Order: sequence, then C-alpha cells, then structure tokens
Amino acid sequence: MAISSTSSNTASSPYTALTKANDPYAQLIDNLITLDSTTKNNYLNQKQTQQDRKTAISSIGTDLSSLNSMLNDYLLGITNQFNPMAATSSDTNAFTATADNTVQSKGNYTINIQNTAHNDIRYSNQFTATGTDFVGQLSSASSPGSFTLNVAGQALTVQAGDLTGMNNKDALTAVASAINSAASDYVSATIVQETSDTVRLEIRSKDSGQANQMTFQNTAGAGNPAEILGLTLGSGSGSEGQNNTAILSGTSAGSVYATSDLDAHFTIDGLSYSRSSNKVTDAIPGMTLNLTAPTNGDATISVASDTKQSQSAVQKFIDAYNKLNSDVRSKSSLNSKTGQRGPLGNDRTFQDLMYSLRNSMISPVSSLTGSHTDIFSIGLDFQQDGTLYIADQTKLDDALKNDPESVQKLFTTDSGNTTVGSADGLAKRLQSQIDSYVKAGGIIDNLKSSIDSRINQLDTQINQQNDYLAMKRQQYQKQFQQLQVIANRANVQFNTLSSMFSSSSTNSTGG
Repeated sequence: MAISSTSSNTASSPYTALTKANDPYAQLIDNLITLDSTTKNNYLNQKQTQQDRKTAISSIGTDLSSLNSMLNDYLLGITNQFNPMAATSSDTNAFTATADNTVQSKGNYTINIQNTAHNDIRYSNQFTATGTDFVGQLSSASSPGSFTLNVAGQALTVQAGDLTGMNNKDALTAVASAINSAASDYVSATIVQETSDTVRLEIRSKDSGQANQMTFQNTAGAGNPAEILGLTLGSGSGSEGQNNTAILSGTSAGSVYATSDLDAHFTIDGLSYSRSSNKVTDAIPGMTLNLTAPTNGDATISVASDTKQSQSAVQKFIDAYNKLNSDVRSKSSLNSKTGQRGPLGNDRTFQDLMYSLRNSMISPVSSLTGSHTDIFSIGLDFQQDGTLYIADQTKLDDALKNDPESVQKLFTTDSGNTTVGSADGLAKRLQSQIDSYVKAGGIIDNLKSSIDSRINQLDTQINQQNDYLAMKRQQYQKQFQQLQVIANRANVQFNTLSSMFSSSSTNSTGG
C-alpha cells in the first residue's frame, strides 16, 4: 500500500506524517504506546489513591468538627442539654409557654392576663354604596387633596387622586388603593360592606401595640377627604383636622380598640407588664409566652424537667460519635464484599484516634461523687465494632429523671487545669483530643498538605511521561514510515520483475 504525501510534509521531511486515516500501523503504534504507558499509569493510580485519601480525610474531618461543635456547646454552657426544662400552661386557651435550654429552675409562676395586644383597626363613616355624597362633600371635587397617615413613627402622605364622577363605593376603593400605595409596609386598607347597599373604608395596622396606632391629619389648604371619611374631627388649628379617637359606634367612624387596649397587659407573680406584641420573650428569662386571650383570674406556668428532650440530647451525642466511628471504620477497614481496604487502610492515624476517644469515654470522672461517674452508670456502653449505644434504657431514664445534674456534670465537668486529666468530664477530654486534629495547622491540615504536595509531584511525573510518550509515538511513526517506503520499493521491484518474466514467457511461446 502506498502512502500519499503532501508538499508541506515532503518539504520538511522525506517521510509523510502518519494519521489514523492513512496509517496502516496506527493500531500497532497505539498498542506499543499502551505498553510504554505502564509507568504513567502507575503514577495515575498513585494520584487517584492520594485523592481518595484526601476525600476520606475531609469526610472524617467534617464528622470531627460536628462532634467538636457539640462538645463546645456543652463546655460553654450555652444550652442546658442534659437537664432541660419544659414549661406548661394551665390555661392553653389563654396562653402557651415554651422554655429554651437556658432555663435552669423548676417551679411555678402565677400569670393573670387582663387583655392581649391588638392591631389598630379604624373604620370610616358609613356611606350608601351607589351614592355620590362622599365626592360631593369634598371642597374641590376636581382636586380632592391629600391627608397624612402617621404610624410607627412615620408620617406618610396619602394622595386621594381625582374622584370626580365616582360613586361612594368606587371612590372609597380609590382611597384604599392610595393608602396601600403610600403605606403598605405599615397598614392595609380595603372597603367593607355591612349591608349590600352600604360601604365603609377599613384601615388596619400591620403590627400590634400602641406604638403602631394610626392617627390621621388633613393637609392644610387642600380638600379634606380624611375629615369627610370621619378619620379626623374637622377643622382644628387652621385648616388641619384633628385625629378622631372615638370608639366605633353605629354608622359613625371610629376605632375598634381604645388606645389603652392596643398593648397587652398582664401580671406575673404580682408584677405588672405591658407589651406591644402577644409573643412575649423577655418577661421570664429563657421562656416565650404566646398570649391569645384574657385569663379568667389567675393561671399557672409550670416549669419541670423535660426528660424527653434530655433523652434526645443524649441520642444526638451518640449519633454524632457513631457517625464518626462508622466513617473511620469504612475508610480504614477491609471491605468484606470487595476484599479491598478503604483509602486509609494503610494509615492508622484515625483508628488510633478512635481508640483514644473510646478510652477517654470509658474512664470514670474522678472528681465526681455519687452513682453517675462514668458512661456505664447511665446505661451507655460500646459494642465490639466501637459503636456507642444505650445498653440499659432503664438506667438512663432514671438518671435523667431523678439526677439530671449528675449526667450534665459527667459531660461538662472542667477541672480548670491546663492539662486534661481524669478529673475532667467527657466533653473536655474528647474536645482536647479532637482539637489537635481539626484546628488550623492541625493533624488534618498537615495530612492534606502532605497529600497535596505528593499530588503535585505526581502531576509533574505524569506530564514528563506524557512528553516521553509523545516522543515515542513520533519515533514509532517515523520507523513505520521507513518500513512503508521499503515495502513500496519492494513492490515496485516485484512488479518490474513480474512484468519482465511475463514478457519473456510470451516471447518464448511465440517463437
């Protein structure tokens, strides 16, 4: 087979560059390059191994950080994990009570709710829906003017717009739209129809309390839509009408609630409180009250230990520890199904850590007295694979119900010494060991840095192999081109000889 050539190739070389399309030896060259790629593939496998190690270390690092964060909360005492309190209401129709983990004391509180907080609600005068007297009463129907709505410390100008030719229902709808346009962050306005042929403007504050009470004032020198609606009381100083503070009655404008009724008023253990919201978070430290109705006399808030929540706290600790243990085992141990070791199978760093953590957990806290000085005394134990579990639920229930303080001390006792020892609780012991792994510049960071350095070295070696293989491919192509040239010459000689023999044979036969 002849190999075609191009002028550009022959100009620089006596051999034609081989391509997949015209190279009869392409597959053979590929096979040879594959044989020469053993070293490169070895480097690639080493790189993948390092990347798998780094991924495994990052996963374990995340588990360690999660457990460490939980232990840090215990030590800082931000939340009372093992002795939480639950608050209950004796009158759930009037209020509910919830306690967070900062509540420390059991006991009862006496509460008396006189009234709950309300949103300010204001209604205009009542008008006949199809009538036109609202527009007709404006001082200038073609330019009905504006008014000021004061709420939450904001003075907002409401421009009623041109209401000429509208009936009362359409005109009040336009005013409601203007209010919403000017003050939608603070109030909402709409129209209501007590009967099919009457209409009023309704305006509600979006937040409760006296601080969010609405007041209205006419704009001087303009028409007075607020006055005609009954939101103000007519001319006061100059042409500015005064706010209407009347309580709603009959068809006249007014407020649903008196100013004094907008805030919630209640007593707790004889002390008087007023709040603008029915969600009260600052009357009893660590407790949230949601007021829904006045009480019928005194009611009671009871605070007691919440064993269900403390059980959950213990289980969360168990789950966090077991997630770490499972992750270390899966990434370090032999997989019975595949027969392969995990990416950290040749590295005992984290297996040794788990061994150390387990020893710290099974050792008693020497500074504690009483019956709960180690995990076994509260019903916890380890399985053969290192999993922490509740071995005796009755023991745990009894400890959390009858002596929750001792359970908390088991975890949170801090001897105050710089060196962690047997006098310290479980949280400080474990955290001191985990810190050396997860801190900046710690064991995990150093392991990752070492892996990154090795990956960089392998990348350099892989690039060198790529250059070497590219050079080898060129050498093979050149060698096979030479063979092709020789083969082509042999073909020409063979054809020439065949032609000569054929001619000689013909002449001999003819003679």
